[in-house]
Amino acid sequence: MPVRSHPFIGNIDERAFFLASSGEPSAPQWWLAGVNVETGAPLFPAIPLNPGDNPDCFLNGPDALLCITTEIENRTAWVIDSHSGAITYTGPTDLNIRPSDLNVQQVGIYAVAESVDEGVYGVGSRAETTWFVPGAGDMSPLYVLGLDIAQPPMAYQTVLGFNAFDRTLFSVVVIEPEMRDNFEMINILLYPGGFAAEVRPRDYSSAPQVRLYDAAGRRMSDIDFGISGMPSQPVFDMPALHDETWRYLTPHGELIAETAEPPVRLVGSRLIVDANEFSTRSWDQYDIHTGAKGKRCGNLDMDSGYIGYDGTSIAVTSDGNGTIGLDTEATDFDTCERLWTISSPPGSFRYVWRINTTLVQLSDDGTELMSLVAPS
Repeated sequence: MPVRSHPFIGNIDERAFFLASSGEPSAPQWWLAGVNVETGAPLFPAIPLNPGDNPDCFLNGPDALLCITTEIENRTAWVIDSHSGAITYTGPTDLNIRPSDLNVQQVGIYAVAESVDEGVYGVGSRAETTWFVPGAGDMSPLYVLGLDIAQPPMAYQTVLGFNAFDRTLFSVVVIEPEMRDNFEMINILLYPGGFAAEVRPRDYSSAPQVRLYDAAGRRMSDIDFGISGMPSQPVFDMPALHDETWRYLTPHGELIAETAEPPVRLVGSRLIVDANEFSTRSWDQYDIHTGAKGKRCGNLDMDSGYIGYDGTSIAVTSDGNGTIGLDTEATDFDTCERLWTISSPPGSFRYVWRINTTLVQLSDDGTELMSLVAPS
């Protein structure tokens, strides 16, 4: 019988990795499984990990996986080749999965370890720490589900110091943003191909301004039309900045569109914003190329419930959870028509992920994975 857990670890393109259990719920055996979601073929035979409490597993680059047991002391780690399933290291580790010293987190497709009031470390091929970035050890963003863009290979943390609000940006591939010595970053937004940073002089001699950088840290543009605010989420599909309205820019700083409401996500060329109608859970949409406003669609969750879209006008979302019951729904944003719904009762293990370009569903009893296709 399966044990309720967070089975999906992550994916590299069509290669997806899951944590599974066998045996009785009171004494489960844990396994690492890999699946090609395009074909359904296993990547390698399931790899036995530990019995008892479930381990935590992470991607660590395009070629490796890292799993760690949860004991307070004497933890065990496995480093696994994500192509062949070969275990390249198993043994003791100082890495942790609790909020303390060397707490492992997923940033993009890499595992990193954060220590409070110390900073962030890279993780090597023997589950050891490697590179180090000093700071408060409070990274953002972590691995973000529901993205239609690649996981960003960058993150940021607060600098050390009492009442510190400045940010240190770092990358799992080495970059050093072009920044004058007397300036500091106080807010950061990551997007495909680069990032926006709100910067100010360390002596507060002038107001903050927004600068756009490419993924290598090269300064692309300074934004000089009074903008200071950024979305509350640390990752978005494009530069999105706020003064009296929300403005959406190219990575070179050219204005594309404006909206009064804050952005939620970009679905293809449709900018989805919250219509602020809580009772109807409605969402406005704008064509990012023309600025034209489309239909207002309601009764769905385009924020935390968003799963993905089919490349045209159809978005797939979820509503509910395993405790109260879960609905998975497809909506045509051209018409706001609900095309199909899959429902599960309370207590079901069913869940749906968008992995690469495939919808993957865990069965109600938690024992099977299957791909979903639109009804014919």
